[in-house]
Amino acid sequence: MKTFFFNLKLKLLFLLTIMTLLVSSSLNSSYEHTFTSDETSFYLTFVDEMNVQKDLVKKYINEGDYDNAKDHLTRMNELYIDEIKNELAEKNQRISKEISSYIRGVGDQIKQGLDAKSILNSIDVLDPVLAESLDVRLDPESLNNSTIHALHFASLLNSMEINYRTSLLSKNSLNDSEIGVSIVSNKTEQMNHDHMEGQTTNMEKIASNITDFVSYDTAKGLLTVIKNFYNSTVKHDTNQTQSTDLDKINIALDQSEDIINSVRPYKELAVQIHGIIHPTIIDIYGLDHLDINQPTTLNLQQQDSHS
Repeated sequence: MKTFFFNLKLKLLFLLTIMTLLVSSSLNSSYEHTFTSDETSFYLTFVDEMNVQKDLVKKYINEGDYDNAKDHLTRMNELYIDEIKNELAEKNQRISKEISSYIRGVGDQIKQGLDAKSILNSIDVLDPVLAESLDVRLDPESLNNSTIHALHFASLLNSMEINYRTSLLSKNSLNDSEIGVSIVSNKTEQMNHDHMEGQTTNMEKIASNITDFVSYDTAKGLLTVIKNFYNSTVKHDTNQTQSTDLDKINIALDQSEDIINSVRPYKELAVQIHGIIHPTIIDIYGLDHLDINQPTTLNLQQQDSHS
């Protein structure tokens, strides 16, 4: 009789375990979701933006400019919005928390005024964490998906554009048309003044037009990422008959670099991106049925701050 009840308990325990696993699996599947192409390209852009900020933090730490380093670390924290944290936590809570912990840790070291070598060693810790987050967050096959390549490329361009526009905004220049006019006017006035005084350098003239150096540095950093992605990926997604399209993008990217480096009106950059590069991407990838003007982590963060 004891043996009978013992075996019965074992069977009941086994059934209970199976039911628990089934319920747990059902709950997990209800909370996790399959990420779309838009979300995948969005996350890839986020990682690129984080790496740009990380490299800028390192640059300024190496130069002994801890204030600018802190500003770019703050931008990293702003980029890591709740939406990204939560989606990453669905897959791996440890990675989600480690990114936040990393930002806090480096910030504490900068506040304490630790030596550059110690801070730089801590900064490098982010590399494997972000790399692991890609493995956790993305389907490996998505990295070979040409549609995602196109969306990723477009998203990077949008982020660069937003950062450049933000870098030129001032309290008296809050819309796109005013940016173009005010920057030209300010540059002309400054050049006339310099001609009379003969004391201001060319870099100082350029700097006088920038109101947000964090965004300006970010735009330049993203342009480097964009050109690298174009050469490593976009070029290889095309065939020989599309060489003319590639030439258009290549020229537009060079023009964009010149516009940013010379701090020319924002509208000139918008023409290159929306008038040349985006339409060409649509033609190359056959995406005329898709909206490739995807939001970036920066403009989502800005929307949150104004809501």
